[in-house]
Amino acid sequence: MCRVTDTLPIRRRELTEILADLENGRSAGVLVLGIDGSGKTVLLRMLGDDLRQRGRLVFHVDLSGVRRAAEVGSRALEAVAGAPTLQSSSGAPPVSEVIEVLRAAEPGVLLFDSLDSAVDPAGTASAIAELSAALPRWQFVVGSRPPVTGGLEQFAAYTLAPLSRDEAALLFRRLIQGVDGVETAGEASIRDYIERIIERVVDGTPDPAKTRSLLDRLALTGGSERIDVLAAQSGVLPDEAVRLFLNGPAGSASGPTVVLPDLVRDVYLAWRLAGSPFELADLRFGAEDAERDDLLEESFVLWQNVGSILSQRRSIVVGDRGAGKSAIFHKLSAGQDNVEVFPVANPSDLLQRIAGPNTHDADTLRAAWLVVVAAVVAAALPEDAPRKLLQEGAELRTAVGLPSRAIGRTKRALRAMARPFGGTTLRFAVGPVNLEAELPVGSAPSTSTVDVEAFLNVTDKILRAEKRRAVVLFDRIDELFKYDRARQEAVVQGLLQVEGRISLLDGLDLVVFLRTDLFELYDIQEKNKLVSRRLVLDWTEEDWLQVLVRRVLANAPLGWVAERLRLPAGGFETRPALSVLFPATVEGRPIDRWLSDSVRNGNGDVSPRLAVLLLHLAREYSARPRETVSALPLFSAAAVARAMTEVSELSFSEVVNDFKVASSFVLNCRAGKRTLFSLADVEGLFEPSEGPVSEQVRLLERLGFLERVVRDNGDGARSMFRIPELYTRCWGAS
Repeated sequence: MCRVTDTLPIRRRELTEILADLENGRSAGVLVLGIDGSGKTVLLRMLGDDLRQRGRLVFHVDLSGVRRAAEVGSRALEAVAGAPTLQSSSGAPPVSEVIEVLRAAEPGVLLFDSLDSAVDPAGTASAIAELSAALPRWQFVVGSRPPVTGGLEQFAAYTLAPLSRDEAALLFRRLIQGVDGVETAGEASIRDYIERIIERVVDGTPDPAKTRSLLDRLALTGGSERIDVLAAQSGVLPDEAVRLFLNGPAGSASGPTVVLPDLVRDVYLAWRLAGSPFELADLRFGAEDAERDDLLEESFVLWQNVGSILSQRRSIVVGDRGAGKSAIFHKLSAGQDNVEVFPVANPSDLLQRIAGPNTHDADTLRAAWLVVVAAVVAAALPEDAPRKLLQEGAELRTAVGLPSRAIGRTKRALRAMARPFGGTTLRFAVGPVNLEAELPVGSAPSTSTVDVEAFLNVTDKILRAEKRRAVVLFDRIDELFKYDRARQEAVVQGLLQVEGRISLLDGLDLVVFLRTDLFELYDIQEKNKLVSRRLVLDWTEEDWLQVLVRRVLANAPLGWVAERLRLPAGGFETRPALSVLFPATVEGRPIDRWLSDSVRNGNGDVSPRLAVLLLHLAREYSARPRETVSALPLFSAAAVARAMTEVSELSFSEVVNDFKVASSFVLNCRAGKRTLFSLADVEGLFEPSEGPVSEQVRLLERLGFLERVVRDNGDGARSMFRIPELYTRCWGAS
């Protein structure tokens, strides 16, 4: 069995430079910096071997778990003398006393490893700096993950890149050379050997479940957490964890978790996945629209202020398309304590029954909206309410097409016979506006006019007396006259005026879910009066990433991953969870930055709906979705990159074909690959028949297709526009 202290087949460039630094005494000490897996521990032991061959005294000091500065001296004395030569009542001598002992000893080189694994790295570094300053005849080398603070700035710093896979494999073959039953011809035999170690570790511990939990966390966090932290999370003693994962085969101080961390992680995760086999095609990611989303409950991200919609009466919920308005609508539809919720997912049909399909007048639309609200809240009336009020409520509901209390066949026939005498329409009075609605066959005839304002006031009074509260929810307002901006403006103006009227009541509430660009249609002076009742859905990038990972980790085969990465307050550790889905980098950028940059619109907003869409497309573009998943991440860089291009294509198409805003300009920008420009440079790309250029630009900014930027090229500041990557990524594929 080879140990790291034997001659190894790899000699790193940094080793030669560090040896020269120590030989020439160019600095007070040496810092060996590198991420996990870069080979710091191996290099320190190689350095020790070379120094010993040159006749130097070398002492290795492990700093893992050091809690106080005094322990640094104690561990140094253990390494030099074989046992502590000084003790104090606290169990460790002051650094000053250690200095006196080491001054009297023959000087050598102290190799301190794992500074970052000390409980107090800065205090530990400060103690090493004190030793270095007081012991000029001794030399100090410290290994750590960056950054390092605490007074070691005077040390020469060498940053290690991770060993290449070939270098690591070559080194590990030497480490396991001579182990019975192990071939060392290639990576396959190394994988087999690592898997045997994993099985032995899990099965040979007193509590395999805790050990498996620790291994899970170690693999999923990719070495970003200290061993003692992971041990605490898994219920394993820190000393046992260090022994398991830092000690290699046959007692080698540099086993597979140190030499081949990526390969060990790959092998372990493949071993873990084999315990619950599944295909990529079997995973559920939910649907893009809340109505069909079977994962809405399991993956819902509780947006930070969503509770204020009912508790603080935030009655106007504003967000871009795909921002989660319908998801919140469905969540609230389930009802809350002491609140009766009456959701209307598509109020378009109800409104047009009263106002007609061709109404442009804002006053008429306001009156019609108030009729619809009254018809919906009529369902909240108690059975012992005044008879006339109950009758008016039934008539209101019938007029807009909502079900009212059931009636018998005989009574329905009598009503039909009475219709010629009672009339076939129902009349409403809403302030100065009078409306009529056709009654369906079988409805009760009526010769009276329903005073809608009075109906709402009496209903509110009854609910307040009973200490009840009824809330009406309106979603999908954007479906009303979606291609007629003038009529949409009148619809929104009338609706928000009704919201203001209902907000004056105590027992009734109206909550409206509006797309951002529609809300912006409302008069600016009127909007200023809505600030206290408005809630803007502004998702952070972290929220968006949580939506993405929750959709995947809601699947049963990945339950063990969800359990390990779930945070106490809800949600998951985002970066480790992302590593389960995607490679660490895509197109040269860290995955979290690449994702956020790719889906952000010109207003800086990210749409949760795009997370669901991306997952479905990434699976569609995966090479073998029907094969059993045997490795992580789930999706390759090529699959997710192609999926993101398709997301870009769909987003661009939405602007052109659905929003239909400045379509000629948008298509011309794509044809000319214009992504950054001043308005003067592109005015010729606008079609005059689609409206004034300033209005087209204003609408594109509202949609987030254009982002306003200011550039200073040395000749003064200049206003420019940029089209976000969300819309331009697909241009390169066309």
